[in-house]
Amino acid sequence: MSGTSTDALDLCWVRFVDPSSESARVFERESVPYSAEWKIRIEQAHQLSGLELMLLHRNYAEWVAEAVRKLQEKNGLKAEAVGFHGPTVFHQPRHQLSFQLGAPEVLARRLGIPVVADYRTPDLELGGRGAPLVPFGDRFLFGEYDACLNLGGFANGSEEIDGVRTASDICACNYVLDRLARLLGKPYDDHGTLAASGQRIESWIERWNALPFLQDCNPIALSREDIERHLSEVLELREIENALHSYGIHIAEMCSRRIQSRGRILVTGGGAYNDFLVGQIREALSPAEVVVPEPDLVEGKEALIFAFLAYRKLRGEVNVLSSATGAVQDHSTGWIYRPHP
Repeated sequence: MSGTSTDALDLCWVRFVDPSSESARVFERESVPYSAEWKIRIEQAHQLSGLELMLLHRNYAEWVAEAVRKLQEKNGLKAEAVGFHGPTVFHQPRHQLSFQLGAPEVLARRLGIPVVADYRTPDLELGGRGAPLVPFGDRFLFGEYDACLNLGGFANGSEEIDGVRTASDICACNYVLDRLARLLGKPYDDHGTLAASGQRIESWIERWNALPFLQDCNPIALSREDIERHLSEVLELREIENALHSYGIHIAEMCSRRIQSRGRILVTGGGAYNDFLVGQIREALSPAEVVVPEPDLVEGKEALIFAFLAYRKLRGEVNVLSSATGAVQDHSTGWIYRPHP
């Protein structure tokens, strides 16, 4: 699994005996950081020509296969199948289009085992937004929480309301915060110390809260294309600490707007390590109990869930909730790619 934040490839070896959380046993988890070169290649993928993009699509799958092989050899593990979701390059539900890096047929051939991938396209064909997909795992693997909030490249959340699992993207998160930190020569804002040193600029927060693509009262599915339209404006701000501080407040206020629950809320993703951001979210969602779990779950929850979705797909079972994506029905998403004989 690799998301919009483009920080690492998250690998998770897990065994499922049945679809209950009690049977999900994680054997090994590892995050493989991207080199500076890979980070640039992924972040600039949307600017490539068709041929250049398809070459990158293949090369990335080969790189993922090598990372999987190394971890298997290191720990004496052998996967029976892989659930794979690469970085999203384009996501445009209105055109029923979503494209993630990493040719799954190449990955299946290199590893010699089935690969479940391209989770979003079948949902788009059924009238859904192709996202979010994680809420299915939130319900069945983390049902002890009233809501789940992920602070990755984008912030997104899901919760149970009157027995229905609802979900939505919320706003850009680390996708913006990390780029602001880079302007100060940092890869990211470690523990939110830069943001904590800044000041609240109310006019900036009001402008970001009013972005048109965040206004729909219905669930939304954001794309990198949406964020790029206003990212340049944010990066042009000269007071970077103030921008980090204010953007953290913006994220928290958008979380308060989108998440109704004020019960137990599980917070995962790289942003869970940003103490300033989590503090703002706690304040915005008060009196909710905001729970930041152990690092393996903070960093590996989405990889674990995509493994769960692959497990269900291979069994021919439902792995998407229409209440989360807007599809016409619950369904089993993803395509199964098998290695050639």
